[in-house]
Amino acid sequence: MHKALTVSPQMVIGIFRGFLRRRTPNGIVIEKLPTLRNRQVWNGARTLAALLLKDPNYEGVLYHAIGEGNSDWDSSMPQASPVATTLELELYRKEPDGIYYVKYGDGSVVINDPPTILPGPMVEGEDFILDPYRVEGGGIIGRFEPDGWYDGLEFEVIAGDHAGTVKTVSAYYFADPISEEVVGRIEFDTPCSPALNNTDQYILGLDGEPYFMGTVPTNVIEIRSDFDFGVPPGDNEIREQGLFCGDATAVADSGWLFNAIHHWKIAKDADVALSQFIDIIFRT
Repeated sequence: MHKALTVSPQMVIGIFRGFLRRRTPNGIVIEKLPTLRNRQVWNGARTLAALLLKDPNYEGVLYHAIGEGNSDWDSSMPQASPVATTLELELYRKEPDGIYYVKYGDGSVVINDPPTILPGPMVEGEDFILDPYRVEGGGIIGRFEPDGWYDGLEFEVIAGDHAGTVKTVSAYYFADPISEEVVGRIEFDTPCSPALNNTDQYILGLDGEPYFMGTVPTNVIEIRSDFDFGVPPGDNEIREQGLFCGDATAVADSGWLFNAIHHWKIAKDADVALSQFIDIIFRT
């Protein structure tokens, strides 16, 4: 008798990370949004099949849509349906600002690499490292995470000369506060003694925050979309988001919905900007 074929559940996982920028009388205030898991929907599977077949009529991620959803969700939030083909009430869609490979898990301590990055190699008693993998190898190509993004996370060295070192991130700066050079500066609550070196590998947070891999293939891609101040115009309530593939156009509800998420209401007007990172993880 042949054994029945079984497949692991959730072979494609979507993780939504994001932040808001609010204009206030005291300047721009950044608010980090809760990290959420999305619902993979049926047409997402159709998209993968079409891509494997190299069907010229269908493409990968084409649009990122946001929607109003239903005000009833404010008291009881349902999950998106696995057979949904559109958002409940789409407000606006746009082409993503960036799509690239990322990797979850461990990173490597960067010691004076590239050599132009200040302030130089880590020395005994230093209380920070420079991590350009958080900012696309030191360049701004379409991904950035704002100051404070990693504050409070645990930094743990999991391999290397100083395996077992554990620190709490006290501050994160996208650019060096003095030189203004993009470096991904991670500061710790206490100095490192002994100093870390380039044998050390680490993770940020419980499972490891993702870091940029550029065009080096991994099993994770990240889609970044910025809905700037005044986009879409007017006063809006956002409770749902989704990625559209296949034959999607700029017309609302067109194309194949790849994944969808329902979330608590985001009030977005001309003084609020939304930046969203969607990590799609393919696993066996």
